[in-house]
Amino acid sequence: MRAPIQKLPLFLSLVLSIFFSFLLSGCAKKIPHGLNPSFDQKKVRTIAVLPVEDRTNHPEVGNIIRHEVVEALYFKQYPKIPLSLVDEKIAVFYPQVKHPTPQTMPPRDVGALLGVQAVMYITLEECSASYRILYAVSSVSARFQLYDVQTGEQLWSTHYGATGREFNIVPDWLKMDAVALYGEVIEKIVKKVMETLPDGPGV
Repeated sequence: MRAPIQKLPLFLSLVLSIFFSFLLSGCAKKIPHGLNPSFDQKKVRTIAVLPVEDRTNHPEVGNIIRHEVVEALYFKQYPKIPLSLVDEKIAVFYPQVKHPTPQTMPPRDVGALLGVQAVMYITLEECSASYRILYAVSSVSARFQLYDVQTGEQLWSTHYGATGREFNIVPDWLKMDAVALYGEVIEKIVKKVMETLPDGPGV
């Protein structure tokens, strides 16, 4: 006669379930990225997110990405640097620069101008959509770079792209609403990108 199978107590089962859930989430593969070995030693606290370099002629999408990144940085314990402040100062000192890059707006100069410890450059490299009868397929890819303003060296960088599908019985509405068309894809990109950036020291 076979011995009865012993069941785990309910509490222990819940604990093990939660443990393995955290284990699996912690082992989730991060997207490829570069991280300076001295990042932790820098103790970066303040990051200014510069206007997006748009290579796609979709400035509204670049603005959405930029705002999403600022919010994501805040949730990673980096204080918010008002975009209006960044834009006002850049407009005065770099009136002719339309594409912010480490070359056109050197990290050291921008850092001194804004009074921050690091600056983030974002490049919107792809932004496209194809329309069907009841839905649209959108694709977005962007590059992200973080620079130390004291040394001018790159602290972190990554690149990611994603696609999404948005449904609407009136496809023309999607063409007029960048948030509806690209919002989900941008959220996906920012989420994956921010997973590779170490948390800040606290707001």
